[in-house]
Amino acid sequence: MKLVIDAGTYSIKLCLTDEDGKVLYKLSRPHRNKVKEVLIQELEKMLQSRAVTEAESLSVAVVGAMSHLLNLPADCQIDEEKAIEDGASLVAATAQSIIQIGAQKTRYFEKTNHGIWEVRQNSN
Repeated sequence: MKLVIDAGTYSIKLCLTDEDGKVLYKLSRPHRNKVKEVLIQELEKMLQSRAVTEAESLSVAVVGAMSHLLNLPADCQIDEEKAIEDGASLVAATAQSIIQIGAQKTRYFEKTNHGIWEVRQNSN
């Protein structure tokens, strides 16, 4: 199973999938600058929902502007742009562009003729 945590500027997002990519659990909740507390509450809810059991293997990846506040091992933190590109490829394999609008910045991804994503962004 795979769990992706997006600790953004204003909210926590979770997505749990099985090995085939089927979504088993997802949520988005404002954290009001209590990133750790909200994440712990939501992970407990996920466990109570029985979406995952203690016996199952779980890979965890963390992205987002506030992810550093979680004090997780470095190998859990992944490159956010790469995660967006990979996610788009899974959801819409023929996509040639992606627009990502976040609280702090907006990014535009465009696939080149060589299949490489170029990224442009503006920040507040």
